[in-house]
Amino acid sequence: GEIDVARGDPTTVAAARAAGFAAPFADAVNVGLFFNLTKTSPLRSLLVRQAMNYAVDRHVIAAAFGGTATSEVVTSDGEDSAFEAHYPYDPAKARALLAAAGYKNGVTINALTATFLGAPGTEQMQAVASQLAKVGITLNITPETSESQWSAALNTAPVAEQGSWTVDLAAVYYGLFMANKASGWSDPVLNSLFTKAVTAPVGSTQEAADWKQLMGRTVTQAYFMPTILAPRYVFVNTKIVGNVDVTPKLGGVFINPADWLPR
Repeated sequence: GEIDVARGDPTTVAAARAAGFAAPFADAVNVGLFFNLTKTSPLRSLLVRQAMNYAVDRHVIAAAFGGTATSEVVTSDGEDSAFEAHYPYDPAKARALLAAAGYKNGVTINALTATFLGAPGTEQMQAVASQLAKVGITLNITPETSESQWSAALNTAPVAEQGSWTVDLAAVYYGLFMANKASGWSDPVLNSLFTKAVTAPVGSTQEAADWKQLMGRTVTQAYFMPTILAPRYVFVNTKIVGNVDVTPKLGGVFINPADWLPR
């Protein structure tokens, strides 16, 4: 009886509903790993990055943690359903790609994970790690328990990091990752696609196609290892509080208490 509105976690939805709370949500958060290519690591190989993507059973992850399985980072203007299932679960193909990359005896990838995200954080990456292990990929997890620790650790340019990225403009993702020299990406094709997109007439068919092509290249080049488009829950005691809006907005789901009304 002390809390009437709170951010929710997919693993506690059933308990919240059983306690009389409503649990509205919006699928608005990309969860997965981002690959840093600046350091000498197996991830500099496209084959290794692709192998990791084929080794993840996203549908199992989605069933366990909630959300929608996806092989692409979902953006508001660059989403292309053609890439949603680009990497179906195929452990045999993952092993073959690793062998072709020179890692037939396996490989270890270090990754930061985000414990502060709740179940979709480190807990989900532990599940992913168990899937990767089946094809010979050891995901060596370093959990960060707070967002400040995680942000500080990013300055060390980790080889791989777990993120929870909201659905936003493709240009925002370009600025954060593709144009960020700290990420080690050096892809003139991506840069050219970005230039085309930002110079195309706003709202034109050409602009829409350019953003989709840009984000599609991040899939084919396996710059990310997305797992799910995750729900962002809010638990609401609707007997006390009304008008709690969880409609996704550009950049995420923002809950504004100024909109709430007493019952």
